[in-house]
Amino acid sequence: MIGMLAPKEVEQHEKRFDCEHKGQAREKPGAFLSGPSVGYSVGLAGLAAISLFAVLGFSGSCQPNAAPFSLTVTGDSILNAGREYTFSVRCADVERDSISARFLWGDGDTSDWSHYIRSGDTISKSHTWSQTGYLHVEAQSKDWHGAAADWRSRKEVRVLDTTVVKWIAPVGGFSWSVPACPAIAEDGTIYVGCYDGLYALGPDGNRRWFRSMPRVTSPVVGSDGTIYVCDGEGYYWRSLSALTPQGMLRWSCDHVGLEFAPALDTDGTIYAAARDSLFAFRPDGTIKWIAQLSSEAASGPTVAADGTIYVGYYVSRWDTSAIYAFDPDGTEKWHLAIYSEPRNHLSLGLAVAQDGSVRYSGYGRIGCVNPDGSARWTTTLHYMAAEQPSIDPSGITYPAGDRASALNADGTILWQVETRSVSATPAIGMDGRLWLTGDMSTSRLDGIYNVNADGSVWWGMVVRSGNVTPPTIGPDGTVYVGMGDSCLYALRGPTSLATTGWPKAHHDVRNTGCAATPNGGYRWRMQEWARRDAKEKP
Repeated sequence: MIGMLAPKEVEQHEKRFDCEHKGQAREKPGAFLSGPSVGYSVGLAGLAAISLFAVLGFSGSCQPNAAPFSLTVTGDSILNAGREYTFSVRCADVERDSISARFLWGDGDTSDWSHYIRSGDTISKSHTWSQTGYLHVEAQSKDWHGAAADWRSRKEVRVLDTTVVKWIAPVGGFSWSVPACPAIAEDGTIYVGCYDGLYALGPDGNRRWFRSMPRVTSPVVGSDGTIYVCDGEGYYWRSLSALTPQGMLRWSCDHVGLEFAPALDTDGTIYAAARDSLFAFRPDGTIKWIAQLSSEAASGPTVAADGTIYVGYYVSRWDTSAIYAFDPDGTEKWHLAIYSEPRNHLSLGLAVAQDGSVRYSGYGRIGCVNPDGSARWTTTLHYMAAEQPSIDPSGITYPAGDRASALNADGTILWQVETRSVSATPAIGMDGRLWLTGDMSTSRLDGIYNVNADGSVWWGMVVRSGNVTPPTIGPDGTVYVGMGDSCLYALRGPTSLATTGWPKAHHDVRNTGCAATPNGGYRWRMQEWARRDAKEKP
């Protein structure tokens, strides 16, 4: 006997009927169903009506079952190989069906499907990577009827080889900012100048403080811990600022055109090249002297071991670039015109060799000038080399440019490697190897490379980030380099910085730009650094 169903029982049968036909069609909200001769309504329809619908089918306005969709995958962007990390994804279904999800980890492994959750909830899974490099973590979801979505939601991650990479710290407030050459203080603090300000990081990569300052140059660290930077918006509104080790402003001097990083002599005098003048400041910020020039600065100041200050300027009345030499009291010793070709006056890079001679590099040319101002040699290079070169203890010069090159002490080319670019001043280690930043691979992607003395690549790491900055080698061998992805990388290097010559941009780890400053800059607490490094290892 077929009896009438109570409203609650009809609702249960309605759900059961909906499930049986879920893979075929689904009733739209508010649609009316019609059978051969039977209507369907709560309280009037019975089991016979339900059965008749199931046997004969039904017609009306219908739509197929829709697959769920996944929202953004969340999790860390920088991962260490060998450590477990958890990623999550939020899934939703327009029909509010229960949902399961799984992850594609980018290393060839795929997670199992998760348990079913309510629509709109979050699903999490964990994974450990052994493969290093750039990978994509993707998520896929399905409803409990089996309708699966495509692999659409993804997140790019970078898995680091912790035997090489110690840490990566985000710096720079804009994705297109490129950090300047890092400087290291006695307590191990790493200072990085960026487009949006000055960052202070601990030896473990954690941020100690940040000071908002526009367009900060490479920082210079004094023996007392004071940090000197040039900063400011626009070419005509740059200033020299002195900061305490805690990031507080000690003093600031506003002068036009302080575009380049300052230099610091061993007596505490700070030199800064302005648009038409060379300034000398005392440690308290007062002006010691000013050398007026009818020219435009083309380089930052460089200080020789005997106290001579060298700086490059573009002399408009001669339509050429020139090197000027000044005594510590501001008296001009000599000047030498070095360029006259069009566009070769844009910028210069100056460095002082072990014998006191000055190496200069510019667009398409590198040369050597004796301490008395006479030219020693000039070599033409058919590529741009407008950054400061580095010089090893034997006088071999390594310029930056579109090719990796080495020049003997007499200016002859020792070797060249066809590359896309060496974008910044190389750093020379105690083992004689070079740390180069730029592109030395066939991938046309920038990175950092450790190069043997003959120019062959010993080790390299590609970073898909665009421009990179001059590297700095710490006393424990850690190599610090800023990449165009607005991050500072700390790499485990084999040796510390070379102790003689001009081994890096701005000469030493404090970026003093003074040949008389020891390349360590002060007495290092190596045991303390070794203990810190042991704690950082995963």
